[in-house]
Amino acid sequence: MLIRRLVVVFVIFLLPLASQARSEILPYPDVLDELNYLLTNKDYESAYQTAELFAFDYGGEADFDLLLGFAAYGSQRFQEAVFAFERVSVLRPKVFIGRFFLAQSYNKLGNYAAALAELEKLKKLTLTAEQQNKISSLSSTINRNALSRKTVWYHIVGANLSLDSNINSGTDQDSILIPDLGEIVLFESAKATSDTGYNLSYMGGYQHPIDQNQAIKIDVAASHYGFVENNQFQRQQLALNIALVQDWSFGQVSYSGYTRPLWLEQDVKTDTIDDLTSEPKREVSLYRVETGAGIGFKQKVNKQVNYRFGANVSFVANQISPELDFSRIKLAAGVQYKSKMLHTLNLHYTNDSASDSDYGYNDKSTIGLIYQITLPVMDKVMSSSYVMYESHSYDLQHPIFKAVRSESIIAASSQLNYQYSEHQQFKLQLNIQQKDSNVELFNFNRVETVMGWQYVF
Repeated sequence: MLIRRLVVVFVIFLLPLASQARSEILPYPDVLDELNYLLTNKDYESAYQTAELFAFDYGGEADFDLLLGFAAYGSQRFQEAVFAFERVSVLRPKVFIGRFFLAQSYNKLGNYAAALAELEKLKKLTLTAEQQNKISSLSSTINRNALSRKTVWYHIVGANLSLDSNINSGTDQDSILIPDLGEIVLFESAKATSDTGYNLSYMGGYQHPIDQNQAIKIDVAASHYGFVENNQFQRQQLALNIALVQDWSFGQVSYSGYTRPLWLEQDVKTDTIDDLTSEPKREVSLYRVETGAGIGFKQKVNKQVNYRFGANVSFVANQISPELDFSRIKLAAGVQYKSKMLHTLNLHYTNDSASDSDYGYNDKSTIGLIYQITLPVMDKVMSSSYVMYESHSYDLQHPIFKAVRSESIIAASSQLNYQYSEHQQFKLQLNIQQKDSNVELFNFNRVETVMGWQYVF
């Protein structure tokens, strides 16, 4: 009985407050004026929050729902935009703008069949030339998006010619001082070696949709790096990546597995005394294989900004010296801002841990930051440049150099791309690298100029 009386008192207490709140509701014309003002100033977030305040009172009014839909669409709330524009289309089925933005919202959600169905309904209306052009343009966009969800193959072949001042990332010193051993004259293979290089590459991919929001992607890359005079530094690389890509309302998530073998030219192992008395034979053989798995997330905040995160775990197996095997953890984050130029900022962290504790002096952590800018220079010509800084911190003292290595790398690159045709492009590129280490052997400087060609089909 006492509880019932308390509830009655509580309700009586709230009634004046509710009555006061109701009395402060803005008149319908004032709400429309406020929403129009916020939308005109492209303050979509404030417009959406304002519309939500009055949705209970004015939801179902065509003009209000139209403005609510604009606010939801502009603030990237595409599902809420669908609800609003659907009500507009029911209330005013012959109004172009409501149904057109309903199709836009369906497209953003990846519901391409529904988007095209709404456009077909619009085609039955009496339309202006401008409205017909808008329908045609949106239809093309939706069909392209739908195609990307279908089974798709892509292929890219490329060829590069380069002048490289330091193909082996060697030091510019002729000799170094090693504790307990004194001054040691370095082999030529450890010193900076300049040469003309060439590179042949192939990238290919296959995408197979599982449903409207999921797809399997398979990507393959293969490359050969060779040199005119010092081909003992040649290498071949292969990469295979398989990923499950899942689109959600909040962004895109991918789960991947990959393997990356590397082949180098190496001395053939000697089996007889004759082999020891002659120049060792060399052959290209598998050097190491990195195998791993990763997860990635990316989200488009608005038309200008998107960001991404990634995490990978891998194991690197050395086929020649198994004692050098190690595991690697990598974390990465990036953000892009697009205006007349495209700005990209990426941060990455890696941790390498040796499998054999006797080689723990190779354990290290790396932190890096990359800034890239891409902009159009003229018709068919794009410029892309980046700067990178990396810091390498080792865990243990090196047994030979009697020091815990501490290193940094600064790199910069500038590239011009000329789009010769729909499928072909040419590039000119300048790359600069400088590595500073507290151990002389690992210092190096490198300058590379590259001319390249690429064909996409």
